[in-house]
Amino acid sequence: MRRSLCCAAVLLFATPAMADIEHIVVTGTRTPGPALQQPVATQVISRAEIARLQATSMLPVLRQIAGLDVFTSGALGGPLSTFMQGGASGQVLILLDGQPLTSPTLGIATLEALHPDDIEYIEIVRGPRASLYGSGSLAGVIQIFTRQAQRTEHRLRIRHGAFNTREAAGSFGYRDAEWTHQLNIARRLTHGYDTTTETEFGAGDDDGASLTNATWSSSWRPRRDVTLQGRYNYMTNHQSYDAGCFDVFEFHQVRCEPNTRTKQQNTSLSGRWEVNPGLVQQVRYSALRQQITTGDHLPQPRPWLGLGDTIDARVNQWSWQQDMRLSGGRHWLSVGADWQQEQVEGSTFDEALPDRNTRSVFAQYQWQYPGWQASTGGRLEHASEFGTVLTAHGDISWQAFEDWQFGVGYSTGFKAPSFNDLYWPNGGNPDLDPERSVSVRTFARFVTQTGYWEGEAFATEYDDLIQWAPTEDPFLWRPQNINQARTMGTTFRWVHDWQQWRIRAHTSFVRARDTETNRQLIARAVRSGQVTVSHGFRDGVLSADIYGSGGRWGSTEETYRTAGFWLLNLRWEQALIHKWILGISIDNFFGAEHQYRPGFPEPGRVFRLSISHHFW
Repeated sequence: MRRSLCCAAVLLFATPAMADIEHIVVTGTRTPGPALQQPVATQVISRAEIARLQATSMLPVLRQIAGLDVFTSGALGGPLSTFMQGGASGQVLILLDGQPLTSPTLGIATLEALHPDDIEYIEIVRGPRASLYGSGSLAGVIQIFTRQAQRTEHRLRIRHGAFNTREAAGSFGYRDAEWTHQLNIARRLTHGYDTTTETEFGAGDDDGASLTNATWSSSWRPRRDVTLQGRYNYMTNHQSYDAGCFDVFEFHQVRCEPNTRTKQQNTSLSGRWEVNPGLVQQVRYSALRQQITTGDHLPQPRPWLGLGDTIDARVNQWSWQQDMRLSGGRHWLSVGADWQQEQVEGSTFDEALPDRNTRSVFAQYQWQYPGWQASTGGRLEHASEFGTVLTAHGDISWQAFEDWQFGVGYSTGFKAPSFNDLYWPNGGNPDLDPERSVSVRTFARFVTQTGYWEGEAFATEYDDLIQWAPTEDPFLWRPQNINQARTMGTTFRWVHDWQQWRIRAHTSFVRARDTETNRQLIARAVRSGQVTVSHGFRDGVLSADIYGSGGRWGSTEETYRTAGFWLLNLRWEQALIHKWILGISIDNFFGAEHQYRPGFPEPGRVFRLSISHHFW
């Protein structure tokens, strides 16, 4: 009887020690292999780590990523900004089960409505991987893998917290010898808070949000050598925000309560066929559709620039990959091809926009000998608007001693400008060139009986970096190419598992500058890091985060910057009777005042209470 009461709590904590370092990973080389046998440093965030966060959004999950400085603008549902080792949000490629989530218009992945319950685990590789994944991965790749049912089980949860934030969520899983089905549904509502210090023109109201997320995934394995998978993800986000609304007819600012409605659908179908023990074929089709509409909460809004704008963006992608084992199993050759089409329509743009078609082929050669792992590869990609570009990578690692591993790598990347960068009315710049990067990095890892230490040093050169900046008209910002920029620094990680204690810690030091002006790139923190400590006890888990960040410049002229700060977050999860679980979390326990952007204060202490029921 007692055992049945604590099952759920044990599931949240009882993953094997060293699980993330022994995990089979694919992101670093696009082929599966043990994490310790990869020539490039790869981080894994497991399902158990995600569950212990009691997260209502992706923010606390992404903060577990070493080298990633992440923050949100506004309350729940606000845009997420991700800066990996000095690279901006649009330079970090985010994949969902191998499907790129980059919006053709925004140029970044919109993760605000994605729910952490959808995620089984996350793999992270820092540095350009354009030779494997194409445009967008100038600073790194984050690949999110959705949950697959491990057995037939179900869970329901309700949660309530500060700012009248409410959540209802459910997950339903089924598994037998051939089929696996998983359904996750979540609905989140919040009244939000006032995200600015301004009170004029309607900016003094609370900025609430409503988010809906549903994910269905299925897997069928009719034979041992054949696997077919499908996934459909539906996300909506109705988000209020504060902004100055400008009447273009009377040429003055007007009162408004702006909001956006975003609907996104992601579909993926894939198949894997092991032709023989040394030959594997994979094919995937994916489709992304994103619709954004701008509105006003006032009963009779005045006309302002952007009111009623609609954008409808579609991305269709086909990919094929073949992996061949050579020379007694120590060598692998991977070849593949990708095709992608992007389409954008909407009232925002003055005229019809051209479709963007991208075709590419890639190849990668890997070899492994006792103590040595290496990979090298290249990609030839042709974009209809920007011509042909060649990217490449080379990585090698050496198991110098029983407990030490060293690695060094070189890689190049590029990113095409987004449709907004090129064609936004009165703000786009059709003369923009694609961004490019060249990165050199080295890492060292020391493995102990209870975990490991890992350090990485990097230097990345960016050419034609795209950055929105003011023009001669102070009210008009336009994207411009910065001729050259450089980021360099170090990232450290520490993973420790001992008895019922778990420690996950990381810190980064980044110097990100425009090499022509020697000014710091905006919004990047020079220092950031986090320590997460968890302790499991009978029927429950206690955990705490300490997150710290240095100051950030808010303008390209270095005229104002935010102050550094640190936060303490606490969580407790306790199994009750009949498979019920109680969860309590407190973010920013000491109520520290802090800002990520000047003039946009973040909330103080945030309390949440949840109750969930597991049954199978």
